[in-house]
Amino acid sequence: MDIRGYISILERYKHLGSDIGDRANEILTEFLYAQHLSTYMVYSKFRDHPGHHKIAYKNIHKRIKRLESLEFIEPVKTKNTKHGAIFYRISEAGMFQLFIYRIYPILASFLHSILVNNGNYSIFETFLYPYFRKETLTVTEPNYAIRLAIVNYLNSCCTAAHSLTTSYEEHNSLEAVEGYISGLKNELVMKILILFGFYTKGKGMDDLPILAKDDKFMKVADDVHKHFKRSFDIALALRNRS
Repeated sequence: MDIRGYISILERYKHLGSDIGDRANEILTEFLYAQHLSTYMVYSKFRDHPGHHKIAYKNIHKRIKRLESLEFIEPVKTKNTKHGAIFYRISEAGMFQLFIYRIYPILASFLHSILVNNGNYSIFETFLYPYFRKETLTVTEPNYAIRLAIVNYLNSCCTAAHSLTTSYEEHNSLEAVEGYISGLKNELVMKILILFGFYTKGKGMDDLPILAKDDKFMKVADDVHKHFKRSFDIALALRNRS
C-alpha cells in the first residue's frame, strides 16, 4: 500500500488525535499484544499484572465501550465464545493512535509481539514492509536499539500522515510528505547500518545476520550507501578545491 492509500484509510475515522486519557490509552495498548480480547480478559490483565493500575470491571467496560464508539477498537466474531462475550481487536485508527501518541519505550519493548500478533495492519504495510520482509522482524526479536529506531520512525511517519488529514496544515502536499517520509526511511536504515560496525557474534546482535539476508533491507541500504558516498565525495571535492 502506498501513502495515498493509507491516507484514504485514515480519513474514514473522525476521532484521530482525540485525547482519550491515560487509562483508556493503557487499555487500548493491551490490544496491541493480542489478536482479540474480551472485556473480562482486559480486566483480568489489569487485575493480575503488578505493573498495572487496578481498575474496576465496570470502569474497564465503560472505557472499552468508549474506545469502540471512537472506532479505535472493533468487535470481531470468534468461535467457542463463552457466556456470549464480545471480543474486540484494535482497528487501523487505534493502531495509528498508539504509534503517534503512546510512549515510545513501551512500544519498542513489545514491538516483536506487536508485529507477530497484529503485523498485517496498513501502518506496517505502508511504512515498514516495503523496506523489510515481515519475517525478518518476527522470526527473531531485533535488539532494542533497532526496535526503538523503528518505533521513532513509525511515529514520525504517522505525524506526517496526520498532517494531511487535519485542516490546520492544509499547506502540506502529498508529494512533500512522501519526500519527507522517504528521508525518514533513509535515516532509519542508516541508524541500523551503523550498528553493523559494532557487530560481534554472540553479543546480542543475532538479528544483524538476518537483516543482512533481507533483500528488501539490503536494497535500501545499498541505495543509502551510494548516496552517502556520492555526498561525501562532493564534500571532499569542495574541501580540496583551490
